[in-house]
Amino acid sequence: MRKLLRFAIGTLCVLLALFGAWRIYCGYPSQGLCGIAAAVCLFPPLFDRIRPWRRGGIVTALLVDLGLMVFSPFPGKLQYRNLLPKRSSEPTVTVTTEPTVIARNTPSDIPSEPLLPSPTEEPTGTPANITPLPTSSPTPMPTATPSPIPTATPSPLPTATPTPVPAEPYLQVICLDVGQGDATLIRHVDAAGREWNMMVDGGDRGTSSFVVARLERLGVSHLDTIVCSHYDADHCFGLIGCYVKYADERTTVYCPDYVADTVTFQKFKQRLDEGIVSVNHPKPGDRITFGDCDILVLGPVDVNAELENNRSIVLYLTYQGKTFYLPGDAEKEEESAIVSGGFLPNKNIDVYHASHHGSYSGSSKELLSVLKPKYTVISVGAENPYQHPHDVTLRRIADCGCENVLRTDKCGEITFTVRNGELTVSLERTLTE
Repeated sequence: MRKLLRFAIGTLCVLLALFGAWRIYCGYPSQGLCGIAAAVCLFPPLFDRIRPWRRGGIVTALLVDLGLMVFSPFPGKLQYRNLLPKRSSEPTVTVTTEPTVIARNTPSDIPSEPLLPSPTEEPTGTPANITPLPTSSPTPMPTATPSPIPTATPSPLPTATPTPVPAEPYLQVICLDVGQGDATLIRHVDAAGREWNMMVDGGDRGTSSFVVARLERLGVSHLDTIVCSHYDADHCFGLIGCYVKYADERTTVYCPDYVADTVTFQKFKQRLDEGIVSVNHPKPGDRITFGDCDILVLGPVDVNAELENNRSIVLYLTYQGKTFYLPGDAEKEEESAIVSGGFLPNKNIDVYHASHHGSYSGSSKELLSVLKPKYTVISVGAENPYQHPHDVTLRRIADCGCENVLRTDKCGEITFTVRNGELTVSLERTLTE
């Protein structure tokens, strides 16, 4: 305990000494000396050497000393630092001038007449031949007014407004891989640079989300035209999702004019009854507006046909001399009516979309002998239970001279592009994969 007390007193002495030194530096020497004296007297090694009977007096003296340090009656702050000569950052220049003596005139010394004679009179006693010196008033020196230096204002550089370059006109017919169903996207940029999008059928329920997502990946933001060839689910159901996502008041829907007793038809019709889009029921000979393309409607010839497949809308598309035939699920009865109806141009076509997924009930010999396509596309699911396409259909296609048969179950997505009058084909998967 005693050691701790001695340590505390020693620490106090050090603080008192530091405080005293600081007060001296600040200009209070009396307070500073009192603090240092108290620190020296109370320092334990020195305090122990003092006899006990003298310690009381020393402590009393120290208390008085501390009182003087706090309540000093002496002049407080000693401005000893102000007694030192100040250093100036600028050199002192001493100017010595000659004393000027000014002679003061008393009132009696001031002449009553002007010192210089007037121009018309001669002062008395002054010779006439003496001409006073003229007093020349100092001519002020002209001060040159600095003219402002002209600052060249930079003229803004002309900014060339970029002229938008219209996209090169083209047509794309994309047969989506929707398994056992049909879904075709037609994209077109006309000569004015406007983009057109048409959806012909949309696949079945299981691929509806795929079709919507695929159109988004292809950059489609709006559908100008939606064509439902007929109301079978594998053609119609996927169009409901396309309608919800991409249709608006600018969209025109083409569908056959009959009522089907199916859930798919009811859902599709419910959307059409919303009144957002324009709904048309085309007839043979009608034409669909689609940019620079010519789209001729060939069917349905008989909207009351016994088989709903024979009520399908059939389209004949022409662009830059290239032709496409899109028949939906039309079977041989409707095909025969189209050939005999006189609306079908009597010329070879470039691309034939096989009717009814290559079923033997369509792609009749009568029709193929007129069309004689260069390419045949079959939208079909792999290992489907209907065994589409049928062998007899493939033989008919080969017999009409078509050597290029492309199937979505083997090639995946199939894209035909027409640009500058040239037709090119690209496949998602090659036939050798």
